[in-house]
Amino acid sequence: MTIPAGKYTYEGELADGVPSGKGSIRYGFKEGYSCTYTGTFLNGMKHGTGKLEVKGKGAFACIYEQRYTYDKKDGIFVIKYDHGNVYTQVFLDGKSQHVRKEVSSNNK
Repeated sequence: MTIPAGKYTYEGELADGVPSGKGSIRYGFKEGYSCTYTGTFLNGMKHGTGKLEVKGKGAFACIYEQRYTYDKKDGIFVIKYDHGNVYTQVFLDGKSQHVRKEVSSNNK
């Protein structure tokens, strides 16, 4: 089922008319980039693991590996940039735990 919802479109499983199960959100284009989140949902919220793909030409193109608990960031977020840098950050209940790691494409 596809649902246009303001600035994005949801496509995937529904329960009682809201995103629940596997699905994707396609966000609008901004400054030459498009974003698609694919993962699991519960009662209309991101819940479980997913990936956000940011496509476009430039420094911001990347893939986020994410985990949510009732729409709050929860666990280790990994951002893999197309240019090779990898950024890792830990979240608990939607808040950064000030644990970060960045590895540049030249391993420095």
